[in-house]
Amino acid sequence: MDKPKASYYLIRLNPPPEHVKIRQNRKENYRWRHRCSGEGLCEIGYLHEGTLSEIHLGQEITYPQGSVYTNLFTRDHEKYSISPVMHEFYLQFSLAEPPQLLPEDEVSRWANTGRNIHCAILPEYISNLSACERIGSLLKTGVNIARMNPLVRSLKIRTIIYECLTILTEQAILQAREHLQRTSRDESPFTRKARKFVDEHLSEKLQVSAIAEHVGISYEHMNRVFRRDMGMTLVDYINRTRIRRVEQYITQNGATMEKAADLVGISDTKYLSRLFRRYVGISATEFRQTYQERRTDPPGNK
Repeated sequence: MDKPKASYYLIRLNPPPEHVKIRQNRKENYRWRHRCSGEGLCEIGYLHEGTLSEIHLGQEITYPQGSVYTNLFTRDHEKYSISPVMHEFYLQFSLAEPPQLLPEDEVSRWANTGRNIHCAILPEYISNLSACERIGSLLKTGVNIARMNPLVRSLKIRTIIYECLTILTEQAILQAREHLQRTSRDESPFTRKARKFVDEHLSEKLQVSAIAEHVGISYEHMNRVFRRDMGMTLVDYINRTRIRRVEQYITQNGATMEKAADLVGISDTKYLSRLFRRYVGISATEFRQTYQERRTDPPGNK
């Protein structure tokens, strides 16, 4: 099954990543469960052999051999391999601040914003074969330097982290630009007008029927066209946009939960928290606390 549109996350690298490890994992009949703990653990993985599948928003996604994926552990999830043997190389590290969800248009303009000092962008996956092979080679090298002098090993592993993040950031920008270009060509004017209305009226109570009336088509036609163009319902788009804005208000403006909820048109903070947990994996309160407090616990073992 095709992958959904990728999500992109900003990670801050000042202070540098901590609790770094590069390992390989080769197992038969692989299945692994993770419960989100808000620990801020990041993972970059390369599938040397076999496959890796997961359920993402109700859809089964399978990454084939040779793929590179990232994992921010922001939600409960389960991964498994449909191949008899799964062999991966992976890099894990933790950050002082939680990752921040970035809108696709911001990712596409990232190189020109001047905000990229001590930052990187993690896409959920990359599809460029050459970039995947480069990251796979770096991770294999990282596994093979384990017996070096501790100081030399530490420096080399740090270099591998930043090289992988550079490749991922470059690919994130390219993927976002290509998707936006395709969307601008293929997206219907109804969808474009609906998205613009949502973005401009997010602080108000939004209903699909009212948006459809504004666009000039029926409720059923609005839902059908929007799902075809965006791969999600209009309600899902509204919720995702609200959660993205809440993350921005918390991380960039230090907004309280009540203020952030009000700014995105939600009067019930409990409802906001349920939405936040659904789309991010932790409650909005937990996200805000994690952002404010630097973690001290080392990441768990895989």
